Formats: sequence, structure tokens, C-alpha cells
Amino acid sequence: MKKIVRAVSRTAAGAVLALGATACGDEFVTVTNPNVIDASTVDPVSSGNTLALSAQQNFVDMFGLLAMYGAWFSGEANVSDTFPTRNEFGVRNITPLNGSLNGDVWAPLSRAIASAKQVLDLALPNPTTNISVARAATFRGFAMLQMASDFCTGSFSSGPELNTNQMLDSASFWLTRGIEVGRANGTAEGASLANLALVGRARARLQRRDNAGAAADAAAVPAGFEF
Repeated sequence: MKKIVRAVSRTAAGAVLALGATACGDEFVTVTNPNVIDASTVDPVSSGNTLALSAQQNFVDMFGLLAMYGAWFSGEANVSDTFPTRNEFGVRNITPLNGSLNGDVWAPLSRAIASAKQVLDLALPNPTTNISVARAATFRGFAMLQMASDFCTGSFSSGPELNTNQMLDSASFWLTRGIEVGRANGTAEGASLANLALVGRARARLQRRDNAGAAADAAAVPAGFEF
């Protein structure tokens, strides 16, 4: 850690500044931001796994918020918050301009969907067996499933407005991709993602009233499976 000590005289102060300039050069005014990545430097081959894990983390981050707001809305939990926008969930009277709805629910959910799409749009090697493709497809599907569960209509990555069944079908599409690529990957991690995607597709099919399809997916998941 560098310390700046106030000198007792102008002569001493000048000496300190001169010494600092000599020792530090221009590094004193050079600022780096490790949280910013230049898009031109991203290599899909080497960065695909990191980007896919980021998409997974975006889903995990927003899932807790959805559980909280969903519990307030359904009456499973009581809300006694100082934020009036949060209390609207408890009385099931949420306006489109509700800041908590947009900031805590819709925006993080949309981010999870969009960040997974960024991975799936990359030219990753061996896309039919790539673990990053399996991961991104699985969590894109799960995020779409959550949007279908919590909203009457939705939109994915600036696409058209979709009704509930259309959102569920989109979720099933990507979860199916997660199943296929995860299995083809041939690793324990790939198999785990495939089983997770099966759980998600079973839920999507159940909400779509495809009871037979939901039962078949659920039965294909190993007993005691955890992710």
C-alpha cells in the first residue's frame, strides 16, 4: 500500500513529489477495470466454459428473488416490507410500473435468458457434444420455464410477445437440446446436466398438460438425483 505523507516544508514536499514521479512513472494515472472484457479478445474456444458458467450463475442469482416474490404473490409467505412496490405482491395488485417487478424479477430473469443465448450463438467446437452448449441450453430452458410460470406473456431476447404455451414450448425446445448434448458429452457432468434438463422438461410438459410426456421424462431421471 502506498502512503502519501504531508511534508513539513515546500522543499521537502517537492522532493517527495519528484521522487513519486520518478518511482511511479505514469502508472499513478493508469486505471484498469478487471470487470470489463473487450469483446474482440473473447475466444469462444477458451472462454466458452466461463461464459456458460456465467449464464448458469445468472439463473441462480435470480432464482432466489423469484422464490421470494412468488411466495409473497401466492400467499406462501407474508410480506411486511417498507417498500410499497413489494407489498403490492402480497395483495396481488401489481402495476406494470412496479419498480420491484421490473428490477428484481423481470430484468434478472431476462438477463439469464439472454446470457445463455450469447453462449449458444457462439461458434463453439463440437456443438453436439460441447458441455458449454449443454449448460447454456439447459439454463436457457429453465429460465424460459420460470418466465412461463410467473408471467402470462413474455418475450425472449427482444423477440415477439409469447403466450404461456409458446413460452413452455420454447423452454422444452432448449431443455431437449440440453438433454441431447449433455448425454452425447459422455461425462458425469454432461449426464448431470441432461438429468437436470429432463426435470425441467417434465415440468414444462406438465404445465403444457402433456401428462404422458411429463411422466416419461420424470421416470427417466435416476432415483435420488440432485443437482
